[in-house]
Amino acid sequence: MGGTPRIKPRHPRKIYLAEWRAHRGLSQDGLGERLNPPVAGMTVSRWETGVSRMSDQVMAAVAEALDAEPQDLYRHPKTESADALMREAPDDLRDAAMRAVAAIIGRRG
Repeated sequence: MGGTPRIKPRHPRKIYLAEWRAHRGLSQDGLGERLNPPVAGMTVSRWETGVSRMSDQVMAAVAEALDAEPQDLYRHPKTESADALMREAPDDLRDAAMRAVAAIIGRRG
């Protein structure tokens, strides 16, 4: 077969579920019990290893059980989020950062 190259699926972004769970001092069973309806620790294990993927609704519930936001699960718990850094930055640095981001994504303003 020649011609057009085949497009491969994108690799999903890493979800730091195991790290967040450990950061909160929970076992897989403990996290599963916090969900409604509860799930088995084996289900949490499958999410952590990537064998099974969480729906957006499940990810939101898992994040809430971990006292985090869903987007937080895409970063290591010991890494401060960009949102937190921006909230804590002085106004002049925040404005400069926003101008830099706008320039990167091609918005001028």
